[in-house]
Amino acid sequence: MNEVVVTSQAPVVPNTPSVSFLGRPSPNPAKTSSHMDLAIAASQSGARTSVKVLDIAGRTLRTLLDGVLPAGTRSVDWDLADDTGHRVPAGLYFVRAQAGTFQATHRLIVVR
Repeated sequence: MNEVVVTSQAPVVPNTPSVSFLGRPSPNPAKTSSHMDLAIAASQSGARTSVKVLDIAGRTLRTLLDGVLPAGTRSVDWDLADDTGHRVPAGLYFVRAQAGTFQATHRLIVVR
């Protein structure tokens, strides 16, 4: 788990996104890894932020990011493994991001 903790509010910079978003996972379907972009808007800056991978039953398999983040855009990568380091089987998964009042979920298909 990647824990990011910021102890003070970061100043808003001119390139700060005006809206929060979670980019679609790429590639999709994925065979070895997947990547997505996460933007935290100034209005969500300093809020607890998490990005998790869920199975079709809604169980958390992997926490990719969990912490308090400043506004800005960052990359989030998933190596297609669960929190114990085991590669997940082929199937349908969901990547869910939450930051303050923002929430987004995208589907990701894993192929082997």
